[in-house]
Amino acid sequence: MFQETPEPLQFLRKKAGVGQFGDSCYCMDYLRQFWNGELAAAALSEQLRDLTAVWIEEDLALLVAFDSNGGIGNKPRDVIAMDPWVTGYFTARVPMLEILCAGGRPLMMIGSFSVEMDPIGEALRLGIQALAREAGFPELPMRTRSEENVATVQSGLGVAIIGVVSRPELRVGSSRVGDLVAVSGIPKDGPWFHIAPEDPEILSIQDLLCVRRHEAVHDMVPVGSRGIAFERGELSRTGGLEFRGRNSMLLEDQSAGPSSCVVFSVAGPEAIEELSHSVRAPLTVIGEFTESLALRAAAGAP
Repeated sequence: MFQETPEPLQFLRKKAGVGQFGDSCYCMDYLRQFWNGELAAAALSEQLRDLTAVWIEEDLALLVAFDSNGGIGNKPRDVIAMDPWVTGYFTARVPMLEILCAGGRPLMMIGSFSVEMDPIGEALRLGIQALAREAGFPELPMRTRSEENVATVQSGLGVAIIGVVSRPELRVGSSRVGDLVAVSGIPKDGPWFHIAPEDPEILSIQDLLCVRRHEAVHDMVPVGSRGIAFERGELSRTGGLEFRGRNSMLLEDQSAGPSSCVVFSVAGPEAIEELSHSVRAPLTVIGEFTESLALRAAAGAP
């Protein structure tokens, strides 16, 4: 019988005799337990900032990221004029960056187009696939649906990316005391800025992969419409740390639209110096992480 109230995965592991990292011969096959009616679907799901993780095994999860876009394209009633190829590219960019920043690997893409496939939907599809190639996944499977029954006068689409991540590679909440907090890229959004893939102030996929590969970089999160201040707050929250800011020229409340920049935690100024020579987009240190005030109070620290 399905559980009415999902039990936390930590409890499920303990109940099955599995240690923190699976030190039992028993393998927690969560999908098999779900199929057998022993687990509710909600028991497998965990919200990781803007990502949803669905744990299918003890140390393996599916990641689900998505974004939507409306009124941006070349339809008669679109609010912002943009080539549909560019619209598809930047809409796919948001969930792709979320998967990559979390330490995951994309598995497949889904495009839901509220426009006809010929010609607008096809241009959207090509833009999405161009983004996948740029990220290093030229053969990433993609499924699409379009609106063929009603003549539309405004563009609309949604893009979802499903990825996979192992527990050891999951970056969410991995920031540490003493880490510097930095931003690569400049927050930009339309219609105030011209949004184009070749803009050197917009974090490129190659820049993001370069940051992700550096061994001193810990947690990462793409910045969207809520701005840098919100996302570095998410780094603080998930890491259980306090943020101490520095003066910078960045507008931390400015929308970064299609994730034009990323905020990340990194150990030491040496790593910042190294990244400044290998990343094209501007790199700005905005603060550092200190021990949580609540933890310091509990420890009796002044």
